[in-house]
Amino acid sequence: MLWLLLGCSDYNLEPSNDGSSGVEQEGEVLPGDLETDPKAINLGTLCEGAQGERVLSLLSMGPGPVTVSGFLSENWQVIDSPELPFTLLVGDSVEITVQGGVGQDTLRILSDDPADPELEVALVAELDGPPQLGVVSPKDGQILDVGELLTLQSWSFDTETPAQELKVTWSSDVDGKLGRALVDSDGVGELEWNIREAGPHELTVQVEDACGQEDRLSFGVCQQAGFESESLDLSTWHFEGAASWDTTNSWVELTPAGTNIVGSAFQTVPTLGNNVTLRFQFYLGGGTGADGFAVTALDIDRMTDFQASAGGCLGYGGDPSCPNAKAGLPGWSIEVDTYQNEEDPTAEDHVAMSFDGDVNNPVVWSVLPEMEDTGWHAMEITVAAPRVRVSIDGTVYIDQDVSGITDFPAYVGFSAATGALTNQHLIDALTVTEYLCEEE
Repeated sequence: MLWLLLGCSDYNLEPSNDGSSGVEQEGEVLPGDLETDPKAINLGTLCEGAQGERVLSLLSMGPGPVTVSGFLSENWQVIDSPELPFTLLVGDSVEITVQGGVGQDTLRILSDDPADPELEVALVAELDGPPQLGVVSPKDGQILDVGELLTLQSWSFDTETPAQELKVTWSSDVDGKLGRALVDSDGVGELEWNIREAGPHELTVQVEDACGQEDRLSFGVCQQAGFESESLDLSTWHFEGAASWDTTNSWVELTPAGTNIVGSAFQTVPTLGNNVTLRFQFYLGGGTGADGFAVTALDIDRMTDFQASAGGCLGYGGDPSCPNAKAGLPGWSIEVDTYQNEEDPTAEDHVAMSFDGDVNNPVVWSVLPEMEDTGWHAMEITVAAPRVRVSIDGTVYIDQDVSGITDFPAYVGFSAATGALTNQHLIDALTVTEYLCEEE
């Protein structure tokens, strides 16, 4: 019998003097006994087309020497062995190296062992299987807000390739290749995706193991349109009058605390005037009490200017009684008025909506608490025609249907004015969301 032994050992390949492999004892030639260890070879998992190797040992167990004359196999081969034929004396061993690919085979070792002249060793190697893949975030069908910091997160597993060596990549049918995720030892992969085209995306995540085996998943998400003011270049702002960009604080100053001034600032990035949400912060104060400010969705198709009349018209209105009278800005405007003029619906601070700069005829309005308190206030305006919703500091002041809101491309902007009294009017942290994606 022949042993296949792992490890290294000495061997003696010298034949007997008469050319036979037997040992004479009282005129009788004693047979050799060849054995193998292990009885079968499993190379484990291999890539398709790859070859695996295994070092084996052949051992002569006696009582006489044994001569190995050849190796037979259909697909595997012995790539390293002593020159054939060779003889092992009792107790000697020799190493051979067997090489094979995916599948099953049998290695037949030819020798003069009378008990087993064709000693068989079973050979096997399995094909590497594909890795497993799953998505943690985002969810299928998820709607992504403007400015949302999104982490693409997946999990992956492979029986042969360590998790950190798995190649996980993301792509979008709109934005193209997004990049390769960083995979930790638990198989969790993460990739930031922060610059996205608006509208629906089909995302595809793919994992590849060391053998090139793959798994992939595809699903849909939708990115709402819009922008954050901080993410846009300063050149996208249009300033008129006293308005300017404060480079130190990265906010818009509509007016400083001076008398008889007007300023406007518009983002020249188009959005929809009938289906949009605006979120921003405003500051009113630092002076003796002035007129207030307005938010305008300026109709691009009908506009001729970025600024209207001063004073109580707040830079958007077109009333002839206002200083430096001009035509009102086309579109809709929502004002935060902090000074009583004759045309105002109330003497108190108030919020009001009007069309085309018609400050004397607001279509809806509501009383506000004191706004000129030298503090920052958070304001949110949602126009989803015909519904209009306005909240300040979490309190809803307008929430009703308003007729007359048309579908038009708009520039979103702000205007403010002072008269004999003064105030600083500041705008910060503007986010504009255009609803391209509908909730199911």
